[in-house]
Amino acid sequence: MLISDNLYKYFNELIIKKVGINMFDLDVVNAFSKGTVIILKSYFNSKVLKGDVRIYRNANHVGGVIVFIGITGDLSGRLMFNMSKSTAFKLASALNSESITIIDDIFVSTIKEFVNMVAGSAINDLYTKHIDLDMTPPKDAAEFIMQLNTLRAAFKNARDQYPYLGNQVTRRTLQTGVANKIVKLCKGYAKLLNADEKKFCATSLNGMRKDTDDDYLQSLLELTANSLRK
Repeated sequence: MLISDNLYKYFNELIIKKVGINMFDLDVVNAFSKGTVIILKSYFNSKVLKGDVRIYRNANHVGGVIVFIGITGDLSGRLMFNMSKSTAFKLASALNSESITIIDDIFVSTIKEFVNMVAGSAINDLYTKHIDLDMTPPKDAAEFIMQLNTLRAAFKNARDQYPYLGNQVTRRTLQTGVANKIVKLCKGYAKLLNADEKKFCATSLNGMRKDTDDDYLQSLLELTANSLRK
């Protein structure tokens, strides 16, 4: 399936915290454009085309469906993802394998999850360029699980993008960055989860061990999973 409409990324109210980083640097902009393509390709067995990348320094062009993502780290503030309603409905329908034509809870959660995965992929990519970003802390169990899903996808994507027979350094750098963020998330905010949610997340973390050949990362994921079961 080809999602042909452009998805526009807007940088909104970002504060530079690390000297030498410009929020409009190509590395930063391209990371989010690349992340969109990676996530679309991971879901659809078809060619994904990237349209023209545009940068707007204000939100005057905004319309359609908008999702905000809070960012902390070397850049701090909000990222605003904007797409047309037509694109959003096509995307939600494709991701759920059913026709979605109204804005309901399923539509909203699907679009938010997609944007979170794009942001996670971009954050992972920027980590290899020594730009360390995080999504803002979760406020409830739903946000916790969504962020863990995003990190889980980034961990698996690193394995798929950089297979075991090559690019070991890049793959392990990416996966180490993701694993560190998972530890931070679980240690700091597992209190938001009930017992069943903790069990679910622990099982997911244990399942991720097969996605890395690094003994240390396997042990770290196991240790973090065990901490959720206490």
